[in-house]
Amino acid sequence: MKLFSKFPDKEVWGLLAKLLVTLASLYLVSRTVSLDVVGQLFAHMQIEWFALSMVIFLLAQVVSALRCAYVVRALGGDLGLMESIRVHFIGFWFNQVLPTGFGGDVVKIALIKKQTGLGVATRAVVVDRVSGLMILLFMLMIQLPLYLVYLEELHQALWVGLASSIFFFGVVASARFAHYLSGKLAVRGGFRHIMGLLENLWLFSERQPLWEQFWTSLVVHVNGIVTFGLIGYSLGLVVDPMLFFLMVPLVSLVSLLPFSFAGWGLREASAIWLFPMIGIPPEGALGMSIGFGVLMLIAGLPGWFAYAIRR
Repeated sequence: MKLFSKFPDKEVWGLLAKLLVTLASLYLVSRTVSLDVVGQLFAHMQIEWFALSMVIFLLAQVVSALRCAYVVRALGGDLGLMESIRVHFIGFWFNQVLPTGFGGDVVKIALIKKQTGLGVATRAVVVDRVSGLMILLFMLMIQLPLYLVYLEELHQALWVGLASSIFFFGVVASARFAHYLSGKLAVRGGFRHIMGLLENLWLFSERQPLWEQFWTSLVVHVNGIVTFGLIGYSLGLVVDPMLFFLMVPLVSLVSLLPFSFAGWGLREASAIWLFPMIGIPPEGALGMSIGFGVLMLIAGLPGWFAYAIRR
């Protein structure tokens, strides 16, 4: 247990639980699909399409770094684009290798705080993460009619739209309420930090910050869908592109849940459950999910390199 000697017992058990969820999910997935068929898909992969998906994905990371710089500026700090790109890729790398998909955010805060201060750095990274989640939920809401058209499981589509709408408008209403209470009510303890964060979110209801967050988050959102589709195409899976716009956001939403090791296992399980609804066999769905996970690991290598140089 020397590996975990620097962590409190609670964190050690948390890490072990996430690892268990990942291994259990991958085991159940392996029992559901034919791994030989998945291997055949990768054996005949068209590398040029996978390389194109990598290039497109890397460009989206630059846009994501720009979004973070916009957030820092809106909160009163200053973070140059090149520094934001460097910090983003370092955080992205740690998101892939740490037990949760959020560990890199802590690293980003540690790197940004030297320029902006701890308060702005923390709020900026959290708001940046929430901004991406909000556009994902917004897209799920406006795509609800398409789910009803393309999917036979209407009740599942309705639940997706309802849950997304409740969470989206719940966050917006909470942010507005926190803004209203600002200066009118003295709040102490941990709740004060939550109210402060919600009040910060309301800052982005203004025209310019809202537009900056919207277009950058939309580019990142669409890019993830296109990347997933190109990986599928590299594996020989030909599907109506519109169907990827319906399913990839759901897979992304599940993989964000902090219950597994960097999203592995949950992403694969959700892929083999969701993609067969649009005619993709489970083996193809698993191949795309694994390909996307490998792509993210490769895309994180510039962050590892930048961190190694900095060290």
